[in-house]
Amino acid sequence: MGSDGYLPLFETKRAKGRVLYRLFVISMFVAICLIWIHRVCYIPIKGEDGRWGWIGLLVAELWFGLYWVLTQAQRWNQVYRSTFKDRLSKRYEKELPKVDIFVCTADPVIEPPVMVINTVLSVMAYDYPPENLSVYLSDDGGSNITYYALLEASHFAKHWLPYCKKFKVEPSSPAAYLISKDDPHVANQAKELLIIKMTIGLLKSAVFVLLVLLSSLQNVFSIRFVIDREECFSHNVQYEGDTVHLSFVVIKVDGAWHYTQDGVDLVVKGPSGEQVQDFRDKTSEKFEFVAQNKGLHRFCFTNKSPYHETVDFDIHVSHFSYYDQHAKDEHFNPLLEQISKLEEALYNIQFEQHWLEAQTERQAIVNDAMSKRAVHKAFFESAALVGASILQVYLLRRLFERKLGMSRV
Repeated sequence: MGSDGYLPLFETKRAKGRVLYRLFVISMFVAICLIWIHRVCYIPIKGEDGRWGWIGLLVAELWFGLYWVLTQAQRWNQVYRSTFKDRLSKRYEKELPKVDIFVCTADPVIEPPVMVINTVLSVMAYDYPPENLSVYLSDDGGSNITYYALLEASHFAKHWLPYCKKFKVEPSSPAAYLISKDDPHVANQAKELLIIKMTIGLLKSAVFVLLVLLSSLQNVFSIRFVIDREECFSHNVQYEGDTVHLSFVVIKVDGAWHYTQDGVDLVVKGPSGEQVQDFRDKTSEKFEFVAQNKGLHRFCFTNKSPYHETVDFDIHVSHFSYYDQHAKDEHFNPLLEQISKLEEALYNIQFEQHWLEAQTERQAIVNDAMSKRAVHKAFFESAALVGASILQVYLLRRLFERKLGMSRV
C-alpha cells in the first residue's frame, strides 16, 4: 500500500536473467572493439588495391557499432510494469477526464452494420464513468442503412449496458460474448441473458429489414436534364409483371424574357416497340404501369417550344428479389410479405416527396419569373410615364410660345 493509504496503480518488476544479458552485451562490445582495432591497424597503404573499400567497411562498422551501443542503454537495466486498472476508478473516480471515442466506417457492404453496432456497443460498455464517456459514429459514406441500424442499436443498449455493468461482462461486444459464453449457472443471470438473446435476435431482424428496404430504394434512377428537341432514355426491366414507377416535372425554360405553360410530350415504348403510354403537353406527371414483357423500355421526351426545357425525371422498377430467394421458406413468408408492403409504401413516399420537391422548385421559378416581369413592366411603365411627361411639357411650352408670339403681333 502506498504512503497516501491507496493501493499502487502499477507494479515494477526487474527482468530475469539481467546478469547473463549484461555478460553477453560486454562480450559483444569487446568483439566489436577488436573488429575496429583490426580495421584500423591493417588499413592498406596508399596506392594499394582495396584501400577505399577497406575504409568504407571501417566507416560502416563504426556507424553500426555505435548504433548498437546506443540501443543497449534501454536494455541494460530492463524492467516490466504491470498496471491495475481496477484501482484507477477507486482512487480517481471523481477526477477522471472526459473521453471522446470515434468509431469510423465508410461502406456498409465492406463493413456490415451489425459489425459496426457491435463495435459501438462494446465501446459504450467500457468500465468508465458514463458521464465522462462520449461515443461517436463517423460514417464517411453517409449510409442510411448504418444510421437506422444504429438507431435500432440504441434501443438494444438499454438492455445490454445494464447487463454488462451488473455481471462485469467480458468481452463487451454482444456478438463475441454470445459466441464465447456458455449458459450461466446463476438463475438471475440466465434469465437476463435469455432476454438479451431475444432482443439481439429482434435487432438482427430489424437490421435485415432495413438492409432490404434501403438497399432496394437505392436502385431508383433519377436524372435532371435539359432538352432542346428530343431526349430518349432506356431502362432495363428484368422481370415480366414488374411495376414501373415514373414521374417527371418540367422545372424551367431557358429564356430570360419568356415563360410558358406549355409542357413536353412523353412516349413510353416496350421492348418490341409497342407503345405503352403517351402524354402530350404535360408540365408534370406521376404514373405507373405493369411491364408486360421484360427487356429495354424506352422513354422519349419531345419539346415543341423554341426554348430549352429543364426536366426532372425519376423511374423505379419495383421487384422484391428477396421474396424469390426465400419463397420456399415458410418461416420467412409473413416477414417478407410485410417487407414487400413496406417497400411499396416507401417507394410511394419517396416518389411523392421527390415529385413535390420538383413541383415546389418549379413554382419558385415561376414566382421568381413573374416577379422579374412585374419589375420590368413597372420599370418600362415608369420610363413611359416620364417620357410622356417630358413630351407633354415640351408641347405645352411650344404652345405657349406660339400664343405669346401671336399676341405680340
